[in-house]
Amino acid sequence: SGYRLGNSFHTDFAYYRRVVPWILPDQGLDNQIWVGLETNLIRDGTNRVGGMNDPATGGLVWYLDPGIFYGTPFWTTGMAIQVPVIQNLNGPDRLYGSFRLFLYFEYYFMMPSLPKWAQF
Repeated sequence: SGYRLGNSFHTDFAYYRRVVPWILPDQGLDNQIWVGLETNLIRDGTNRVGGMNDPATGGLVWYLDPGIFYGTPFWTTGMAIQVPVIQNLNGPDRLYGSFRLFLYFEYYFMMPSLPKWAQF
């Protein structure tokens, strides 16, 4: 009796490549532009309600997330678009997603490894 969630499997893979500057300088830290591709695979099993399988739960979803990122020694910003490649969801009336847009900004308050010429 009761409600029991099905088994779940999540896996992610990411690859990033710096495109500007192609070669880092010998001294100091340079502003950098990176491009990346992530992939996310999610497999959810069917849930159980009252000891019976709920056929309208669980399924398989695979996402690809291309993105671009800009970084300086003190802050980073970027964006990625998560696009579903496969949405094999169980049940007749499941809602399917189209895409997601991720925007972010990070500011670094401390950078103890900066060279003396870059410290305040």
